[in-house]
Amino acid sequence: MPVVSDFVVIRGDNNLQIGDDQLGHTLAFNTEGRHTNGEAYLVLMVRALTQAVTNAEVTLNGERIGQIFHHNEAPLGHWFTQIINIGAGRLNDGDNNLRLGVVPNAQDGGGNFDDYLVRNIVCHFKRNV
Repeated sequence: MPVVSDFVVIRGDNNLQIGDDQLGHTLAFNTEGRHTNGEAYLVLMVRALTQAVTNAEVTLNGERIGQIFHHNEAPLGHWFTQIINIGAGRLNDGDNNLRLGVVPNAQDGGGNFDDYLVRNIVCHFKRNV
């Protein structure tokens, strides 16, 4: 049976802030028709995760799939592209929930969490023909 690649844009080219004002965030998306044992991965852009003491946990449908790595020495305005391998069979054939977590702030800047921005979140997956 032939298998083709597909993708879904979970969050486009507009910023989503996660931190003190947004204590983690859940994004819903659909991968209907995905190949049952097909590999998948997420690509996302991250900015301003520069005061964190840990990495931000990423879960898919309630299961941990990876993390967003902090860049404590990076310029505040620089965007980084990060990729998270989801693995075979972790996407639902239909609705999914992606959760991006918060991280404690290394410096006392008035907030408990290191506020960071994400954008251009895309999930690539295999689809049945």
